[in-house]
Amino acid sequence: MATLFFISPLCFYQDIIWQILCGVDFLHSHRIVHRDLKPQNLLVTRDGNVKLTDFGLARIYEFYTLLTSVVVTLWYRSPEVLMGLPYATPVDIWSCGCIFAELFLRKPLFPGNYEMDQLQKVFDVVGTPSEEDWPEKAAVTRTNFKASPARRWRDIVPEMDEHAQDLIRVSTPGSWNHWTCESQGRFATLQLSLSLSPSPPLPDIRAEDAVLQP
Repeated sequence: MATLFFISPLCFYQDIIWQILCGVDFLHSHRIVHRDLKPQNLLVTRDGNVKLTDFGLARIYEFYTLLTSVVVTLWYRSPEVLMGLPYATPVDIWSCGCIFAELFLRKPLFPGNYEMDQLQKVFDVVGTPSEEDWPEKAAVTRTNFKASPARRWRDIVPEMDEHAQDLIRVSTPGSWNHWTCESQGRFATLQLSLSLSPSPPLPDIRAEDAVLQP
C-alpha cells in the first residue's frame, strides 16, 4: 500500500477513496461501525480493488448504543472520541478524510503522540474552538490547548486540485457552534474526499450521499 501512495496518479487516489466510501456506506447501511479505519486495514489488489479489513473493533450500532472511547488508531481518531463525547458512524468518515489526505501528503495528516497531542494537532489545522463553542460535556478543557487559527488547506495539502481545496475551505466552517464529527468531520472530510466540485456544505451528509455525487 505504501508504494501505491507514491506512484499513483491523482485519478487513482479519487478511485481509491471512492471505493473506501462505498465500503463504509455498505457497513453503515447495515448499522455497522468499523471504528478502526486506517491505511494498514485497507488492501488493494493488483486490479486496484480496495478491501476493508480487520473488523476486530467493529460494532453494530443503534441510536441508544453507548460505544467505548478506546477505538481507532490514534492518528485517525475523530475529535469527539478524543474529547470523550458520544459518537456514532461519523467516526469512520473522519478516518476516511485522514486517509485521503495521507494519499496526497504521503504521511499522516495528524501524527499525534498521545491523545492530547493528537487533539492539538487537529486544532492546529482546523482551528481551536472558542470558549463559547467548546462542547460542555467534553472530558478535557479548552485551557489545556493553545489557541490556533484555522489554516488554509492549500498550504496543508498543496497537491490537491483546486476543486478539492475549495471544497475543503467551504466545508470547514469558521464557526464551531455545532462542532462534532457529524458537522465538522462528517461533511468536511467526506465531501473533500471525492474531489467534487465546490458546493455548499450539508450539515448531515452521509457516506451514501457522497458516493452518489456525480
